[in-house]
Formats: sequence, structure tokens, C-alpha cells
Amino acid sequence: MQLDAGKTGHLELFRIDPDQILLPARNGRAAEHSDEDILARMESIREVGQLAPVICRRLPNKKVELVAGFLRLAAIKRLNAEGAEPPIQVHVRVVDGINEESSFIRNLRENMDRVDLTAVDHSHNQAVLRNEYGWDDAKIAGFYNKSPSWVRLHAKVGFLAAPIQQEIRNGNLPLTTAAQVADLPEKKQRAVLDAARDTSGRVNGSKVKQQVRAEKQATGDKTPARTLADVRAFFGGLLKPKDSAGMRSLVEVMDKYISGSITDQQAEKELRENI
Repeated sequence: MQLDAGKTGHLELFRIDPDQILLPARNGRAAEHSDEDILARMESIREVGQLAPVICRRLPNKKVELVAGFLRLAAIKRLNAEGAEPPIQVHVRVVDGINEESSFIRNLRENMDRVDLTAVDHSHNQAVLRNEYGWDDAKIAGFYNKSPSWVRLHAKVGFLAAPIQQEIRNGNLPLTTAAQVADLPEKKQRAVLDAARDTSGRVNGSKVKQQVRAEKQATGDKTPARTLADVRAFFGGLLKPKDSAGMRSLVEVMDKYISGSITDQQAEKELRENI
């Protein structure tokens, strides 16, 4: 196999100068590896060497482009920059016959196998599949072996302000809670979440839902569909001390029906008796 990637040493695979490995435009992670990650991998390489090769694809100009192994490559580059002697070459497996899309998919699969990707990573990767390679939601759902609703939920992350995405990435904010504010302007997103925080900083999902509904009603937007819990809470809050017995009976029947404690026939009978 002929390569023009600087001086190489040929074992069963290749050893290549890390600076001769080109980086792709896209990676299956939304954020770069942290310094902590890189330093940990540097220490591992110092102690036991590079245990697994990085994967590269051959380009038409006889150069090679990284497919998988971004952390290993970053660690070796940092070691060389800090004066490793002799300079470390990267253990590389070169793969033929894969294009840019296949390269991204291979990188994504390795990340899914090796690391715990966050909801932000999944949203980033789905956006690449959708916008760069023309995948629809059904194809993305099939690739992840998830439901279309899971795909749609993660798509909302891309509409969230950067600080909110960081909270999701850090595990401080549930995706399902954050996704409720995705349709609001970025300034409103933060205001709604902050208003729903308790003294410990935890965000109350029910308060977020109420705030979002209020914001949309104030601007004339369509009100989100209400859940059974919303309906039950609404009826439960209707009663006032001066309400008539008929009003009380109506609310009580609706509450029993929503909670499932009476049948359709019982609910109809009691409602007709009270209307």
C-alpha cells in the first residue's frame, strides 16, 4: 500500500506522523474532548503505549483522513508538543472504499460503543445526518433503533440556547424538561427555566410547562395540548367556598372519571343527574 503521509514505518498496519493525518469536517460529538480526557489518555499512552489503532480512510491524493480515534490522536499530538522523545507516531489502520458519509457513520458508531453520548451529542449527530446527508427522521430512528418521537425530542435540543445545552450535557437538566422551552426565544427560554428553579437549583418540570403555556397564550401562539394531569389539576382548582352543590358534584364526577375510579357509564349517569 502506497501512502504519501510523511515518513511511515510499516508493521502489520502503519505508523504515521500525527501531523500528517487530516481531520474531517465532522465528528460524532458536539463538543471537543476536554483537557481532562486528553490528559488521562496521555498518561495511559505514557504507561502502556497506544493499545488500539486509530482508523483512517484513504483520500484520492494519497493522504489519509481520520475516521475514528480523535482522543488518541489528540493525546499523541499533545505528547509530541510537550517534547516526547523520540516523537510518537500514530498506529493507524487505513480503510479503503469509504466516503465522507460512511466515515461519519463509522465514527458515530464507535462513539456510541465507546462513550456515553449526551442528548446534545445525539442532537448534533442527527442534525448532520438530516442536513448534510439527507436522512429523514424514519431513517435516523432506524439507525438508532429508537422511536420517531425520540428523534423529534432530540431535534429540539438544537433550538435551545447554548447555556441550556451545557446544562443538559452536564446532567443538570433533564432533556424532557428543557425541550419544553425549545419553541420560545432564547432569552425567554432561560427566564422560564430560572423561574421554575427551587432553592437547590433543580428545575420543576410542571412549573416549566405552566410557564411555557402562559408565554404562548400571551403571544397568541397555539396552546400546547393538555395532559390528563393538567385537566385534573384544573378541575381540582375550580371549586370555591360559595360554589353550588351542582358545581361541586360536576367537578367531583370529572375528577373521579379522569382518575379512572368510575366507568364511562357511571360518569355519564352522574353527569346527567347533575346537569
